[in-house]
Amino acid sequence: IMATLLSKAWTIYLSSNTRGFVYIKLDTSERHINNLLLSRSIKGRLRRWTLTHIVDLVSVETQRIYCQIRENWGYLERKLIYLPNGIQTHKTGNARKEKVILNVGRIGAYEKATDLLLRALSKCRLNGWTMYFVGPIEDQFHQQITAWFNENPHLKDQVIFRGAVWDRRILQQYYEKAAVFCLPSRWENFSFALLEAASAGCLLITTPVGVAKELIDITKYGMLFNVDDEDGLANCLDQVISSWKFDPGEVNAAQEKIDALFDWDKIIEVLDKNIVKTMMKKGHLNAN
Repeated sequence: IMATLLSKAWTIYLSSNTRGFVYIKLDTSERHINNLLLSRSIKGRLRRWTLTHIVDLVSVETQRIYCQIRENWGYLERKLIYLPNGIQTHKTGNARKEKVILNVGRIGAYEKATDLLLRALSKCRLNGWTMYFVGPIEDQFHQQITAWFNENPHLKDQVIFRGAVWDRRILQQYYEKAAVFCLPSRWENFSFALLEAASAGCLLITTPVGVAKELIDITKYGMLFNVDDEDGLANCLDQVISSWKFDPGEVNAAQEKIDALFDWDKIIEVLDKNIVKTMMKKGHLNAN
């Protein structure tokens, strides 16, 4: 229904505005891309027709999705660009990290795999580290938290559920304090939280979802484990807990690499240039 309504809306818009421009920020994941572009259903065919005949520019947020679309859906290649999500850079150059592991997201949502992280934590010796869960807690997950603490009462003071933090300044303080950011998600489209954590100089422990692998390849500051691999996650946590030492040079270097590539102001400039370029090809703008 949504695809049909969007197609009709775009058709009406372009029929009354022949110089109009349609841009789609795809915001999709490998999990959904096949359904989006390969589906033989009426909705799938309508999506492909819309992307082929109505849309002028399409952007995707990760290199993996960009390459996958180019390799498999050539009709989109001429209008496809790689445009990651970005951040407003704010690095002070004076990182101060503590023995804190941070997880930010919808706590207890199936795709976020909070259950897996709790099971992995029960296999670790935190040895002076603190685990913070920051984000709204799903209603059905409160009982699981209570049951987990009943089974692991010795971790009550080391594993802390903060709930939702809507003040961005306070949330940023969590990122800046945390030595480690842990994201055990079963899937992600991009994961803005991972980008924020990398920009704050956190060591990433994550599944290879969304932008995770790209961030670790860029910073060389993180560890990957397989989806639903609780022993793999526990091993990653144990390695960091037993060996981590604060190295401001390493943290600042990781921050600088992220900020150079994901500065939102620079990313917007790229989008602007691509819009202008496409408009000129359509004859709606001239070089002057």
